[in-house]
Amino acid sequence: MEAGGVTHNSMSGSAHTVVQAGKIERLTVISAEALLDIPQQLGPDIAYFTDRTEDLRRARNLLTDREAHGVRLITVSGSPGVGKSAFATRLGNEVREHFPDGVLYLDLHGFDPVRDPLEPEAAIDELLGRLGVPDGLVSGSFETRAARFRSIMDSRETLVILDNAKNVKQVRPLLPAGRGCATVVTSRHRLTGLAGARAVNLDTLPLPDAKQMLTTLFDHGGVRLTDAQVTELAELCACLPLALEIAAQLINGRPRRAAQVIRELGDNKKRLAKLSGLDDELKAIRHVFSCSYQLLPASARQAFRLLGLHFGPRISLSAAEAVTGQPDDELADTLDQLVNANLVADEDEERIRCHDLLRLYARERAEQEESEAEREAAVRRLVTWYLHSAVAAERAINPHRRRVPLDLPPASSPTEAFADRQQALSWCAEEQANLVAAVVEAHERGWHDLAWKLAATLSEYFYQRKPWRDWVATHERALDSAQRCGEVRGQAEIRGSLAIAYRELRRPAAALAEFSTAIEQFQQAGDSHGEAWTRNTLGYAWREAGEPARGRDECVRAVGLFREIDDRYGEGAALNNLSGIRCVLGELGQALADAQQAVRAFAEVGDERSEAWARNGVGAVYQSLGRLPEAAAALAEVAEDRGRIGDHYGQAHTLTSLGGVLRDLGETARARQVWQQALIIFDALADPRAASVREDLATLSAD
Repeated sequence: MEAGGVTHNSMSGSAHTVVQAGKIERLTVISAEALLDIPQQLGPDIAYFTDRTEDLRRARNLLTDREAHGVRLITVSGSPGVGKSAFATRLGNEVREHFPDGVLYLDLHGFDPVRDPLEPEAAIDELLGRLGVPDGLVSGSFETRAARFRSIMDSRETLVILDNAKNVKQVRPLLPAGRGCATVVTSRHRLTGLAGARAVNLDTLPLPDAKQMLTTLFDHGGVRLTDAQVTELAELCACLPLALEIAAQLINGRPRRAAQVIRELGDNKKRLAKLSGLDDELKAIRHVFSCSYQLLPASARQAFRLLGLHFGPRISLSAAEAVTGQPDDELADTLDQLVNANLVADEDEERIRCHDLLRLYARERAEQEESEAEREAAVRRLVTWYLHSAVAAERAINPHRRRVPLDLPPASSPTEAFADRQQALSWCAEEQANLVAAVVEAHERGWHDLAWKLAATLSEYFYQRKPWRDWVATHERALDSAQRCGEVRGQAEIRGSLAIAYRELRRPAAALAEFSTAIEQFQQAGDSHGEAWTRNTLGYAWREAGEPARGRDECVRAVGLFREIDDRYGEGAALNNLSGIRCVLGELGQALADAQQAVRAFAEVGDERSEAWARNGVGAVYQSLGRLPEAAAALAEVAEDRGRIGDHYGQAHTLTSLGGVLRDLGETARARQVWQQALIIFDALADPRAASVREDLATLSAD
């Protein structure tokens, strides 16, 4: 263009670079994308990162599979402090060589107690800036900028890590669509709305891995703890990585304080405070948990608080309904919210779980936000629910058992029902720790009517499974509760059951004292049925105490009482005990007749378990009569039947007797085999009879 005789280059529109040249022979065009940075924003690996081997393997395979259909997207979720960011960092460092265009990292601050969550608009600008896009190119609407980001990423091979996401809405616009890219998103919430994502949900560490993490942390700090101390510390920290890290910080540099720290963490009222007292408030356990808790709807927050009042880490849905007071349809939605926030986890279709630190936090919030009356009502609903469910279980375990009228308080929610004996036994075993805790809680709160009734209801399960420590612990408290209630019949019932436990634990003096008092109290209450059962078990106790004649007299009186009240099942039980005592006294003919009558009585009432018990008595009489081949055949059949029906304690008893018969027959190898089977069972039950079986094994010759 000519103007006033001067030649100019003239351009209309806008340009970022203007080149003035007299003559251009060759032009090389470089795209803006080619000038962008190759980000390497992943932090250093964490030296004490432990395990997660299988989760890492699956995630690594997906991120590096260029033949995968659709997007390569992984969501990493888990409870607060479980190590999601550490997992993403370890994963990124393991696969970074597969992404030549770098690793792009962005913290979305979804659960930051100080900063607000990063809005998608700001996040897109941040990502573009980290790619090196000049500010002048970051303009236009949010949709335009998001499209610009996707366009740039379409031709790149980049790993994108979006850490600490709040929800799907925050994440979705930030996902690259190019086949060369892969994305890892971490969140405390399960981001189920991200199409095509593979989910990795991190749990607390297994105990061995938690111990390894602590050991590594202590090695860095030059501290040496015993294996027992490391184990206790890991368990007190619920094997939660953040808590383990904090505990190590409390001890590193101050090894003399290790025992004190462990002792303070062992106090449930101090544990959260101890794990929240560091200078870095953002890593304090209470703050970390609070960020997730505060984002819940009000109804879910209350449910979480009330769940913290439950006795254990594993909670059935029915028990959750009882303690929260929410009906099942409403509770289902609430639990979905808590699971999505990773404040509880699904154990299976019927149970949820919550690790110890979160339970302590939930209980702490309940104490702060629920009135004492509200907390008491929730726990009472729970204890009452356990009582009703235990009554149903007892009836299924032994429909022939005599029962004390309990006058149960009404349940506020549906309780458990059982189709058969095995289902009831399985439920009791699953809930044993909670049932025991319910008795203890009721006793400590002064709900003595609930305490003794629940313990009495558990007697049949305890008799079948022999959990000695829990049996004695619940019944000693229950006896105190029954006395405080002035329940004479209840005291007698508890004493009779407690005496059986003492007898089985080889505490004969304590057993005999409780049996005698129980009989007096049953007579005082006019309960002939209870008296008959107690005399029956007292007879067996006298036999074990070395006074079989007194035992025979008690069992004869028991048989008479059972016949007076027409209790065929009780009669069979007393006859079977009487048969064993007569064997000791040498009254073998009558002993065989009593045992055979007992078999018929149990067969009439259709109780296979008790019938096997009586058949065991027949085998024992054969042994005393010297009819050893008949005894061996009978006992072998009974042992097999007892194992088949799940009576493992009875099976071990029969195997013990069978071993003696086989030894007397000269079948040493078979005797050793059956005694070893008996020993395995007694050891598993922590039964003191294991010692006598070991002595029997020692008597066998080596051949």
